[in-house]
Amino acid sequence: MGGAAALPRVGGRWPAQAARQREGRPGWRGPGGPAAAADPLAPATAMSYPVTSQPQCASSCYQTQLSDWHTGLTDCCNDMPVCLCGTFAPLCLACRISDDFGECCCAPYLPGGLHSLRTGMRERYHIQGSVGHDWAALTFCLPCALCQMARELKIRE
Repeated sequence: MGGAAALPRVGGRWPAQAARQREGRPGWRGPGGPAAAADPLAPATAMSYPVTSQPQCASSCYQTQLSDWHTGLTDCCNDMPVCLCGTFAPLCLACRISDDFGECCCAPYLPGGLHSLRTGMRERYHIQGSVGHDWAALTFCLPCALCQMARELKIRE
């Protein structure tokens, strides 16, 4: 049997608890015991001041100003080299965008990689939009979306 179970109990308590009780040391918590009497912030006192409201954001909180993409989704001809690359070699352009954004150039080849790049770009530059808009642009107009992302990186960098 275990060592703790073989120790004799003194007055319903283990020997260490009984010794603390006799010496009046903290650590013995019984009804009306020395630790309970010495603790001014007993649980009953703490419960008398419940939280009734949550902290609110003051005017000094960090507020971000959202902006738009500098060029539109269909403004592909504004930058002809990017437009030609997006039209005839979209995966090469995607790798260049990923590398310029600071990610691995293989990220566009991963499932959801382009979506995460576009969403990450929106978050970094505080551009308005949503994951749904990103998905729609990349699904239905991939070359245009890639060209827009490349132009945005050129303008912002």
